[in-house]
Amino acid sequence: MEALVCTQDWLKGKAIHLFSEEDLDEIHRLEKVRIAAYLKRAVSYCNGLPLALEVIGSQLFGKSLAVWKSSLDKYERVLRKDIHKILKVSYDDLEEDEKGIFLDIACFFNSYEISYVKEILYLHGFHAEDGIQVLTDKSLMKIDTNGCVRMHELIQEMGREIVRQESTLEPGRCSRLWELIQLKVIIADLRKDRKVKWCEKAFGQMKNLKILIIRNAQFSNGPQILPNSLSVLDWSGYPSSFLPYEFNPKNLAILNLSKSHLKWFQSLKVFQMLNFLDFEGCKFLTKVPSLSRVPNLGALCLDYCTNLIRIHDSVGFLDRLVLLSVQGCTRLESLVPYINLPSLETLDLRGCSRPESFPEVQGVMKNIKDVYLDQTDLYQLPFTIGNLVGLQRTVVEDFDHLKKMKKNTLKRIGVNSIPAIEEVNIFKDDVVIQFLYPKVQAAIAANTWVVSGSPQTKKLQDILPNIIHQLGPDNLENLKKLAEQFQKQAPEAGADATAAQEDDDDAVPDLVPGETFETAAEETKA
Repeated sequence: MEALVCTQDWLKGKAIHLFSEEDLDEIHRLEKVRIAAYLKRAVSYCNGLPLALEVIGSQLFGKSLAVWKSSLDKYERVLRKDIHKILKVSYDDLEEDEKGIFLDIACFFNSYEISYVKEILYLHGFHAEDGIQVLTDKSLMKIDTNGCVRMHELIQEMGREIVRQESTLEPGRCSRLWELIQLKVIIADLRKDRKVKWCEKAFGQMKNLKILIIRNAQFSNGPQILPNSLSVLDWSGYPSSFLPYEFNPKNLAILNLSKSHLKWFQSLKVFQMLNFLDFEGCKFLTKVPSLSRVPNLGALCLDYCTNLIRIHDSVGFLDRLVLLSVQGCTRLESLVPYINLPSLETLDLRGCSRPESFPEVQGVMKNIKDVYLDQTDLYQLPFTIGNLVGLQRTVVEDFDHLKKMKKNTLKRIGVNSIPAIEEVNIFKDDVVIQFLYPKVQAAIAANTWVVSGSPQTKKLQDILPNIIHQLGPDNLENLKKLAEQFQKQAPEAGADATAAQEDDDDAVPDLVPGETFETAAEETKA
């Protein structure tokens, strides 16, 4: 930055040019002289620093000249060489909620995924969507192409300096700390492979701790106490084989213990608010206990728990579960025997090589979109698979395996071939899906029919009356509509017929007594 500032003449001219392109296009010519003067003031004030130009330019964009003058007067009260103070002018113009979001991101969440940041900010009591949009508009942060928050290091340092100034003599009194001791939020993102020695009861006195996030740290041992005030516990590589016995956080919404040493955990009794549960890469975890008392769980990730053998049956009946993923659980004997997950959108069984059958689907699942069955050895599918009515995509890499599953499933439910079928019509509203000379298989007891062939889609009226004998009660409404259409067309057809009849009558010669048609016709010709 210092090198850029030293090239002031070139940079100032370029900065004014860029400023002008953004803000002068639609302004009356007579005002350009005044605006040019304001631009020179702004560039001079920023000392040619591009970051400060971007922040101040975002602040002034679209505002009136009166606002420009007022803002520049305020900027110039700050020593222009103090970049933190220059940038802080934009911070001072934020609303209280937006200031809180800015400080949280500056202290904790720079480079984190935006979806994760929004969830944490929401749990921290902020209006995340609006606040992030304001910060982006003011160029105080950006969201990169990977969906991660990006805040310039100078802006981040300015935010942290604001927090430091809350209590320079006693840092523990600051609203936010990004070290290991924190009043409401602890973020410990340490250098990889760094071993940390600490007191297992260190969290015992932190009665107001809401968010605990620990990354890239190897602790000598696990905690004996965790605060029940937590709403977020995100501890990658959690060092203990169990959670503290008296850990009963009623407001916990996110529990992420990925790649931890967790071997087991008790049935979650008071986790009424828990929405996200992630045990990805927990290689010591062997079973998942009952989750029946976690009614709000929306996502359960058990990917690559390579020693996981059993999942409690209650997981198949979580009404609000949207994501269920057990990818790479190579020792898992079966998922669950039955599922009725009305909110489920994604089911991922990739790499689960031991289960032989898919769970019985006990209820209609309208929201299911994707089911991943790559690298599985499923032997058969239940006939209740048809209850996945919302299914949009089933991913199976091995097509031969898919055909084998289909064959075994049909064999299990006693499907037999029905020969010499010339035509099959499937009715849906006023559309008919027609198969000519298809292959048909059926299991009458299981109410299952398999029709294979090349279908054609036709309108019902196009194949009437040939299929009238195939129509049943379900088609009555469509037939009534067709009848109404024919009735509307009938008067027009009748009028055309009457006119044609009159034309024919004109061609018939009039007769008088004693004449024949032949005589009258000859007289007409003459």
